[in-house]
Parts: sequence; C-alpha cells; structure tokens
Amino acid sequence: MPNLEYLNLEQCTSLEEVHPSLKDCKKLIELNLSYCTKLERFPYVNVESLESLDLRSCSILEKFPEIHGRIKQGTAIKLEVLGCSKLESLPEEIGDLENLEKLDARDTLISRPPSSIVRLNKLKSLSFRLCDYGVFFVFPLVNKGLLSLESLNLSYCNIIDGGLPEDIGSLSSLKHLYLCGNNFEHLPQSISKLGALEYLDLSDCKRLTQQPEDIEYLSSLKKLYLNGNNCEHLPQSISKLGALEYLNLSDCKRLTQLPEDIGCLSSLKKLYLKGNNFEYLPRSIAQLGALEYLDLSDFKKLTQLPEDIGSLSSLEVLNLNGNNFEHLPRSIFKLGALEYLDLSDCKRLTQLPEDIGCLSSLKYLNLKGNNFEHLPQSISGLGAL
Repeated sequence: MPNLEYLNLEQCTSLEEVHPSLKDCKKLIELNLSYCTKLERFPYVNVESLESLDLRSCSILEKFPEIHGRIKQGTAIKLEVLGCSKLESLPEEIGDLENLEKLDARDTLISRPPSSIVRLNKLKSLSFRLCDYGVFFVFPLVNKGLLSLESLNLSYCNIIDGGLPEDIGSLSSLKHLYLCGNNFEHLPQSISKLGALEYLDLSDCKRLTQQPEDIEYLSSLKKLYLNGNNCEHLPQSISKLGALEYLNLSDCKRLTQLPEDIGCLSSLKKLYLKGNNFEYLPRSIAQLGALEYLDLSDFKKLTQLPEDIGSLSSLEVLNLNGNNFEHLPRSIFKLGALEYLDLSDCKRLTQLPEDIGCLSSLKYLNLKGNNFEHLPQSISGLGAL
C-alpha cells in the first residue's frame, strides 16, 4: 500500500501486531492505533509524511516503533502515547522529529526522557506522568533547547530534588508549567527566570516547604496553585506579582499567615484560602479592588473578618462556610456587587444584621446549619434572591 495516507485502526481490540510492511508507507500522514489494547508488536513506522501517530491506551505495548525515513521539511507532527502503561522509554531518534509540536506521554513508565528531546525546537506541548510510583522521574538538562515549548506537564511524576533541570529557567517560551503532586523539597533557582510563564501549578507537593524568594520575577504569572502544600510562609515578594489574577492557597495547613501587603496584588480576581489555620487576615486584603471571588471556608481559628472588608467593590462570591466568628462586620453589607454568600455551618454566628437587606445584587444565600433564632425582616427586600 505505497500510496496509503490515512489508516485508522482505533479500538481494534484484537490486533496484536502491526505488519512490518508499514515502514514502506512513505505517504502515510495519519496513523491511529489508539485503544488497541492487545497490541504487543509495532516494529516500524515511516515518518517521511507523518503528521499524527496516536498510540493512546495501547496498554501492553512495551517498545516504541523504530523510526524509518527522514521527515519532510515543514510537516507538523503530533505524537500521543498516553496510557501506554508498559512503555518504558522513547528512542533517542525522537530528537530527529524536528517538526514535532505535541508529545503526550502521560500514564507510562517513562522515567527518563531521552536527552535528544531538547532538540525539538518546534515542540509546543510536552506531557509526562508516571503510572509507577516506585521510580523517580528525571528530566534532561535543557541546554538552551525546546525553544518553542509553551506547556510542560510533569504532574505526578514522582520528581524529587535533582529531577528538574537546574536550567529550567531557559525555557523562554514556557507559559504553562504543571508540577503538582511531586516530591521535591526545593525548586531550581532558575525557575524565577521564566519570564513568559502565566500558569504555575505546584499543588499537592507535600514536601515543598518554601517558594522561591525571587518569585516576583515571574512578571507574566496569572495563575498560581499552591494548595495542599506544607509551606510555612510565603515570600514577601509574592505581593509584587502584578499580573496575578488567581491564587489558590487552600489546605496549606502549616501556613499561619498571609503577607501583610497582599493587598498589593492589584490584578487578583480569585483568592482561595479554604481550610487554613490563619488566626487573622491582614487588613490590606480589603485593598484587593479587582477581587471577584474569595473563599474563606473552614477557617477554624479565624474569629473575625477585617472590619473594612466592604471595600471589596468587585466581590461577587464570598464563601464563609464552616467558620467560628460570632459576628459579621457591618461593612460586609456594602458589597454592592455580591451575588453569592455562603454562611452555612457557622455555628457561633447567632444572628444576621438588619443591614443584610442592602445586598441588592445577592442571588444566592446559604444559611444551612446555623443557630439563628430569627432572620432580619430586611431579608425580604433582597429582590435578586
């Protein structure tokens, strides 16, 4: 079949082997073998015209096919081996696929990508995730390569200290970095040099106890996930992230306070602080003029809110579920944009102020599990409810 361009064998669940003659298909553009769950042998693949090779969920395939042919200039390639749960390695020749734009190798046994991978200077998206937590993942030195890489997903790869390259900061095009669920205690210092980075996920990194002190140099950062970590404090410089719009610090049990100048995050729209052990919130939190979403639920040690919380003029959602404060600050009812207010399971809150009727935009009010003896008459004036 020398003229074959498209071959779709998706979900051919009885297929055990791809015939070796496939290496002679020099015009093959797209090959889909996804969900061929009994595929054991796939000896060769010709890449002269290939644009897409899909091996997703070939769950007993142990060896990547031998690469034949020289790829044509300008041909964009997508390679997916997601769910090849017995695949332990990729060939060094992968670095010769110079037009490769996407490589998804999540849920495999690949713990050491070939060093040639950094030669893939057109690669935009790269993903790994180990399905065997008995081995450690090590990413090769970047060596000023991967010039076009925009998204790097290394979540749940069992990375420890030394598993991330010290020169990770040279990934000059990187916008999205996913590192959640790993076991490193420190991050490479150069990570703060990722000037194009917009999204950083460090959630559920239980051994990570501190963030880079010079995090402020991530000047393009818009979303930062630190939830589920064991950091004891945040660097003061975090308040200098002028582009930051989303900050998740939920369930950081060892974190006892926020930086006093957190109110300097002028672009912040969403702040998640659920389940922390703060005894107080800095007054500057009321200066977050762009804030639209604030989650303060399950704060067992917090007994009061900042008196000037009503200054959050853009706030639309306020979650105070499961707290122990005894009263609400009067200014909370000046939140003219507030649409959602959750006061459920606030056991020590015994009454609502009459001013609640001033929340003219309120559409959702949750008072479940409280000890109120009566509700203020003004609640009937909440026309949007």
